[in-house]
Amino acid sequence: MAPAQLIAGLSSPVFDSQQNFRVLLDAMARPGTIASLPYCVPLDGMHPASFGVLLTLLDAKSSLYLAESFRHETIMRNIAFHCQCNTQYHSLPAQAEFALLDGHQPFNGLLFNGGTNENPHHSTTLLIEVEQLEDTLAANDGQTTVSSQDAGQEIKRGAEHPVTLLLSGPGIATETRVRVTGLHPSALDYLTNRQHVFPAGLDMVFITRNKVMALPRTTQVKEA
Repeated sequence: MAPAQLIAGLSSPVFDSQQNFRVLLDAMARPGTIASLPYCVPLDGMHPASFGVLLTLLDAKSSLYLAESFRHETIMRNIAFHCQCNTQYHSLPAQAEFALLDGHQPFNGLLFNGGTNENPHHSTTLLIEVEQLEDTLAANDGQTTVSSQDAGQEIKRGAEHPVTLLLSGPGIATETRVRVTGLHPSALDYLTNRQHVFPAGLDMVFITRNKVMALPRTTQVKEA
């Protein structure tokens, strides 16, 4: 069997990661805003933006939980080589600073560290791969998208079907809507009924092939 292939990381690690980090900070400050990640890095088995985010956020002091679908030798070897972080928390998600998850898979938020009232910043940041993110307001020039449910048709609820989220809270002027494709119903259940009590909670970054969107713990989520 051929050894796992090492690929090139960011072309200019300091500059590229700084640009990516600015985008991620802005995404956290403006929940529901869909932004293109400037520097994505293709790696077999994950979205190019996902590896770009990992190269930006992780270092030798970081700990990362990988969902089972990402536990491939090529992925783990490249993360270890480029990020030099601990990826041994396969069965201990609560001890990881970051977690890379597959949005299609069932989600249990209580498996991860939500922090405490005294140290809410000790929580796990979740990086969740999904298929597509759409700003439904922008896509319709300020008009909300009419879904099949709005038209009187039954809509299936599953990871392969898009779901529209109604968002409000800090960083959002009134409310905004975003459509997510590739999100398991259990993740939606957590978002609309968060089990962690603020200020504890989980901050999430949703990732497509080249875009990111953040939903921090302060964002209130309803299914539209």
